[in-house]
Amino acid sequence: MKISELKPDSGFDVVRVRILSKDGPRMVKGRKFVTSILVRDETDSCIFSVWGKEEADKYRVGSIIEIVDGWVKLFNGVKQLSTGRNGYVRFLEVDDPSIPRTPT
Repeated sequence: MKISELKPDSGFDVVRVRILSKDGPRMVKGRKFVTSILVRDETDSCIFSVWGKEEADKYRVGSIIEIVDGWVKLFNGVKQLSTGRNGYVRFLEVDDPSIPRTPT
């Protein structure tokens, strides 16, 4: 699927995106850390939320990932992706030149 096709409060099978930037980690509710990662595909950009300090260190700006069995929500009017309870991320070794390197 493409980011522009994703609807809030629904799941998706696979989204392939490029990591454009990272913000965080920051503490949420006084005990958990979350990093907001700006991602983009050919159609749009949005935030991908990654929970845990160590987990966020795995993500590198410019790399291509696939978010598998993920979830979409709106937070403060902004579309956000997450792996949800059962999803995971595949880190791809190859570049995809069809995915832009700048936000929409």
